[in-house]
Amino acid sequence: LRGKHIGGRVYSNFFFGDGYGMNASADLFMNITLLRFGTTGRLAFVPEASLFYGSEAIEYSTTGVVDSQTVTEYSTEEKYGFLNTTLTLPLSVYAGDFDFEVSYSINLPNSMDNTISYPAKSFFSLTIGYLLPLN
Repeated sequence: LRGKHIGGRVYSNFFFGDGYGMNASADLFMNITLLRFGTTGRLAFVPEASLFYGSEAIEYSTTGVVDSQTVTEYSTEEKYGFLNTTLTLPLSVYAGDFDFEVSYSINLPNSMDNTISYPAKSFFSLTIGYLLPLN
């Protein structure tokens, strides 16, 4: 779905075969023109927030004593929930068939295992694109 300045996407993947899996993602984005130049050129701020929902295999261990020996048993369980949130803050220059983008992204991973805490990560990226005309 997309309006004049704001839009959203929802998509999902299903995995079949030896094991079944599913994930889904929802994105909310904006497209704000900051400056226009030439006939087709513009500078835009295009922020995006993404939420990723999927499964994670959680491993549990149980330790006990059997016949005076310590025994550890392991089991796994699939848990579904929000696994990742990403916020991207790009500045984009659109000049004819070329796109140039500089962006800052913050990645906030989450685990369904309460004993694990992943650190937030952030990074800068530079993208150069060219749109191939089909006529």
